Amino acid sequence: MPVRDALAIINEVLDDVLYGEESELGVETRFALAWYAQYGFDPGPFGDADSIAHAKNTAIDGVVKAGVGESSGGKFRLYNRSELDLDWDPQKDSRLTAWESLQHLAASLEQSESQAARLLARLGSVGDHARQLAYLLYKIANDNDWSEEADTYNGLVAAWSRLQEIAPRMLEQELKDLQVS
Repeated sequence: MPVRDALAIINEVLDDVLYGEESELGVETRFALAWYAQYGFDPGPFGDADSIAHAKNTAIDGVVKAGVGESSGGKFRLYNRSELDLDWDPQKDSRLTAWESLQHLAASLEQSESQAARLLARLGSVGDHARQLAYLLYKIANDNDWSEEADTYNGLVAAWSRLQEIAPRMLEQELKDLQVS
């Protein structure tokens, strides 16, 4: 077994032990979580990103293809919510991640509760991972005194029950609207 493969397995087991449920989030999301803890949405050295990616058993190319961030000019950065594609459809996303889903949910909630509930309904089981991620990101943001970010994730967690309550109605209305048009 090549050393690289052995290290990937060791890091995966270590992640399971140290971070418990975080390991269920998928490699791109685990990468984004580690990057966010160090850099937030700021750019950082590509070498650091590459090291984190290898430790999370992924590659920067995969993270970029998943729509989590971008790499250019020897730097890497996570996409900020203000840069998200407003026409994003989770059901058409071939590399759906909890990270991207959570960021879209947070941006949707900033627009309206019904918009966020509609998106939550369309996310299916990925929504549960997004909620778990919101708790983790709140803790990271709070620990780093990123109050605006902490407020965003805390607000999403606080609204979660209400979003789940109205999500089925939003999805039902969306289906009715599709039948009419």
